[in-house]
Amino acid sequence: MTPITTVIPTQNKNDNLASDEDNQAPVISVLTPSEVKHGQSIELTASATDPEGGPLSYLWQQLSGQSVTLSAEQSLSFIIPEANSGYDEIYRFSLTVSDEYGAQSKQEFEFVAKTLMDTVQASRLLHQAGIGPTYSEILAAEGVIAQDWI
Repeated sequence: MTPITTVIPTQNKNDNLASDEDNQAPVISVLTPSEVKHGQSIELTASATDPEGGPLSYLWQQLSGQSVTLSAEQSLSFIIPEANSGYDEIYRFSLTVSDEYGAQSKQEFEFVAKTLMDTVQASRLLHQAGIGPTYSEILAAEGVIAQDWI
């Protein structure tokens, strides 16, 4: 998993703070996989802190990829849906973390869901390569990512 630490903070002045200092935006770090396979279970985990030590709220949004169930928690767990196109898919998400005074940080990240070959795809790929598959070659290629096999 790759930690992503790019943060886009926005600061808000709030009279409810103990002093005249600006309310500081939360700091976010998200741990995500860089590459997964369709059908694989994954977990996206966020770690956020408020410089003032206040409570935080989380808002996850999915920007691309097949729809998955999101929640308002620090981590998401879901299974990457099977490919409906037969090709790799890019999944993009956005996480916004807000403190009790309205200061927010937003972070976007993505990962690639690789499509595994089945027997038919492996057979077709070997045939297109002009080497004609044997049964053992087909079995050896099944379940392998096409780009890794070539």
